[in-house]
Amino acid sequence: MTVLPAPLVLDLAPLSAVPSGTPVPVGVGNDELGESPLWFADRRELWWVDITGCRVHRRAEPAPRSAGPARLTTWTLPRAVGSVLPGVDGRVRLATTSGLEELDPGTGTLRPLVAIEDGQPDRRMNDVRVDPAGHVWAGTMRFDTSEGPQDGALYRVDPAGGVHLVLDAIGCPNGMAWPAPDEMVFIDSLRHRVDRWRLDPVTREKVATLDPLDLSAFTGLPDGLAQEDDGSLWIAFWGEGTVRRFAPDGTVLDQVTVPAPLSSCPVLVDGDLLVVTTAGGDPTAAPDVSALGPGQVFAVRLPRTLGQ
Repeated sequence: MTVLPAPLVLDLAPLSAVPSGTPVPVGVGNDELGESPLWFADRRELWWVDITGCRVHRRAEPAPRSAGPARLTTWTLPRAVGSVLPGVDGRVRLATTSGLEELDPGTGTLRPLVAIEDGQPDRRMNDVRVDPAGHVWAGTMRFDTSEGPQDGALYRVDPAGGVHLVLDAIGCPNGMAWPAPDEMVFIDSLRHRVDRWRLDPVTREKVATLDPLDLSAFTGLPDGLAQEDDGSLWIAFWGEGTVRRFAPDGTVLDQVTVPAPLSSCPVLVDGDLLVVTTAGGDPTAAPDVSALGPGQVFAVRLPRTLGQ
């Protein structure tokens, strides 16, 4: 078990103050590789990570119609952290270079849970998500994708802690979602596509491959995603500063642009707020919560007219 240094704590304007249509900064403004935003509706908490900055952020929102501020807490870890996942009793699980670990925000302690590719200094976790059956799907990759072969991997961790290799020879494993309990979508960024699979309802193994969604017509690399209730997908395009909403047939339904080119991953908050992480900041610099540029987290209030 590791006890983390005391976190940085800041007060910010609440997400309820975000206006419609214009991207608003809602993070620390200096994430080197901001990723994996996750909204806990029951706790009213927005979490995300700075992968190579080795940081985890929690933005705790005030109660609805409260006049209080949001409280932003940042923990620094001893290793890179790819994603944040739901935990129990106020805790969260983190996907780090050691595997799955558990962070207790109340005590600042980090406890190992499941080892995945532990002890490989040139590799890290990227996108990691939990499916409707409680299985964790974890993508791993090289820190530097320009060096060596494309030897990233996708693992499935069952609720008992068993680790199963699902795919190998991946360049950059990324966004995942489950449009139906036994259907999965998965972004293979360097292949510019969204793969779609049918899963066994019990074992969660792939039983069929469905037609992929081809994204090669777009300039940026498809990165993280967020799923709407209607099955449409918001996909961030790395290099464009753009997040596009796609219908299941690939039709573009909507588009949001943020003032930072390395848009990495979106998440929906309370249905009408799109939050987008970005990369390119300097985590050694002082936080700048008003910064409008690389390394900031942006929130955009959606008009909710398209697709309705």
